[in-house]
Amino acid sequence: MAVGIFNTLIAIVSSIDAHLLSLLAKCRATYPLSGSWFKDRTNETEVRETLALFKTVGGDTALLRGAEFSNRTSESITADPAFASCRIDGKHCIDIAKEELTGKGLSIEAWATYSYDDDYSEEFVVCEGFDTSVTVGKKRYHRVVLWLDQYKDADDCGYTNGSRVAVLFTSYSGEGDPHALLLKEAQEKNITVYLGLPKPPYLKEDDASSGLLSAFFQFNYRIFQDHKARFKNNTALKGYYSDVEVIPDYIINKQNHTTFSHRIPPEAVVLFWRELYFLTGYFGYDFLASPTIDLSYASNTTLSGHMNGLKAIGFLAPMAALIIRDGRGEGQAAYYREEEKRKAIYDTDYELWEILSAKNKSITMKTTFDDVYYASISEVNYTLYDGTHRSTSLFGYYYELDYGKQHGLVDSLVYIQLYDIPELRDLQRKGSIRVARTDGTGDPCVFNYTLHTDVS
Repeated sequence: MAVGIFNTLIAIVSSIDAHLLSLLAKCRATYPLSGSWFKDRTNETEVRETLALFKTVGGDTALLRGAEFSNRTSESITADPAFASCRIDGKHCIDIAKEELTGKGLSIEAWATYSYDDDYSEEFVVCEGFDTSVTVGKKRYHRVVLWLDQYKDADDCGYTNGSRVAVLFTSYSGEGDPHALLLKEAQEKNITVYLGLPKPPYLKEDDASSGLLSAFFQFNYRIFQDHKARFKNNTALKGYYSDVEVIPDYIINKQNHTTFSHRIPPEAVVLFWRELYFLTGYFGYDFLASPTIDLSYASNTTLSGHMNGLKAIGFLAPMAALIIRDGRGEGQAAYYREEEKRKAIYDTDYELWEILSAKNKSITMKTTFDDVYYASISEVNYTLYDGTHRSTSLFGYYYELDYGKQHGLVDSLVYIQLYDIPELRDLQRKGSIRVARTDGTGDPCVFNYTLHTDVS
């Protein structure tokens, strides 16, 4: 299924309730789009045009996803095409690292890579004689040595004989730093940017996994240190976003969430976020993260579990805002009224039925909301924190403004609702929505839209 963009993209409601009306103090744009995830771009014209279009429709916040902090072997890095040209006089950087670092008495117990195309500055290379950079043509590689000792500071260069370390390599293509380019253009257009944080490594129960997370946080410290120096005069960079997701109930009830069971255990995600919250705050930046809702019976969650999990996040990692994914786009949750719980999903929310039937062959045309879900999304209390953001991936897809307009939905951006819009499913195929202030003052907004659906 490919689902196209609205002509005048959004207005996800066919009737706006008083709660929403009270939140809309004035009409800022043609439709209520404010924040979006963006993919990386290295073409300056493309970045400028994309942000200009984003701005014209009310966009004011861009978020990015980071790459993975990959737990590797030295052999896998040597064979990786991304690092094939990392050589000095024909000798691969891995072999040089082994020779130099073991020669200084270090015990290399983990290898890692981070390929995010950042053109790091000299601020990134902290420990002379241990860290280094290699330029081959346009490409640039950085080698950083990270402690596997959780009690060591990121800028502690006091390595001694037997010090346990991880060695990480980064790669830069030389085609232009997409994040520096985005920040430059965003500053000119007064758009706020949250850069993506590295995804944590997959952990094993043996080796240096316990120390690998320590190395991961040290690496983030290096990134913040570099960005603080490179972007000190850039007003667009507001903070950082971690796209490690967790179902709030699992934080409290410690069930095994298989998606992240070998990355970060669900019950540990809040402490993981807490560490990043303090790290970003130390450098003067905000931190954002994404809990995700799952109200299906299969999730073995409860409504109170979700609420308690959100409270735990607010208490332990009081970040600037939570970008809460409501779960409908993945079939994890649904919008329905109490009187509709025993109605067939096929007849009531066909797009959701398509998602569910694609994932589970036992779903039939007679399957009801009550068969799949124990509660409606509308029953989740999102008002626990001021400024909480809502995020919705339409029908399980992501889209980016310009690419989505040309090609339908693509996997590079998620539409973010910066205020609560209930009744997501109540969208007519074509029409207009009038939004006015409840006190009768100001000019009303009229949102015109057409929803195109192509099912193949």
